[in-house]
Amino acid sequence: MLYESQTFRLEADDQVLTLWLDFRGRPSHAFTLPVLNELSLVLDRIAALPPADVILVRSSRPDTFLEEFDAAELAGFNSPLEFAAMARRGQAVTRKLRQLATPTIALIEGRCAGAGLELALACTSRLAVDSARTRFDFAELDRGLIPAWGGTYLLPRLVGAGAAARLLRDGGSFGAIAAERIGVVDRVVPASRLAVELLSVLDEVRERGAVRPPVARRVWRSARAFFGAGLGSRAPETGTPAAELMGAMAAGRSSEGEGLAAERAALSRLAATDSTRNLLAMHRQAAHPGREFAEPTSPDRGVPR
Repeated sequence: MLYESQTFRLEADDQVLTLWLDFRGRPSHAFTLPVLNELSLVLDRIAALPPADVILVRSSRPDTFLEEFDAAELAGFNSPLEFAAMARRGQAVTRKLRQLATPTIALIEGRCAGAGLELALACTSRLAVDSARTRFDFAELDRGLIPAWGGTYLLPRLVGAGAAARLLRDGGSFGAIAAERIGVVDRVVPASRLAVELLSVLDEVRERGAVRPPVARRVWRSARAFFGAGLGSRAPETGTPAAELMGAMAAGRSSEGEGLAAERAALSRLAATDSTRNLLAMHRQAAHPGREFAEPTSPDRGVPR
């Protein structure tokens, strides 16, 4: 065992590093700042190890891969500056994951949502288990926010700008088969054949450096222009999460740096609104029924650029 805590476990076997997402003693696999900081340290440890053939990121719970940032912690932020700092930290962690010298595979079984989905997008390849429990969603807009760990920059490069705008703007969850068809994951494997298929995928990544999408996915790529047609027919209302989302995606077309900066700025502006504070308070109460929380207050309006 190379590393072990209540949250993460790192082990090596036959030149394959497996980063287990355990979250022992936690009711969910939601991100918090301590979890994010620990993950950053784990990635530093991985980067310092002798190169492996593949890094596999997987959950020890079949019903959950990784979820969005904890609603209670977000609702407790008192300033847009705190949201911006959280976004900058999350972007740094997903960048560390992308910059690892070894190919990474996210093996997704169970719910993969919000910041957890952004982390999966930062992996070299994504493999999804075909199970009713495997569901994907970008939950941020329901909270009055937008993805801010690189999601608005990474997703368009995987699925095309039109499909990315629909997924991020319209929300809703989708299963493994839809995720493969759209391009969010590279391959879907039956739960009954997971062990066998995983060995095959590991060999493929050793040889090619990534999972090659099936022929149907490669054909789908040619149809993305049609899939995205008509997105500009009605511009979202200025100042809404949808408008901030489109602005961040537009900035990301210029450069990664501009896209990530736009994500942080958009998140900060949204965090300063009463509507977002109220939505976060509602999600916090839903996630912790029976607990009493103070009424949301208007935060400091200072918004970083």
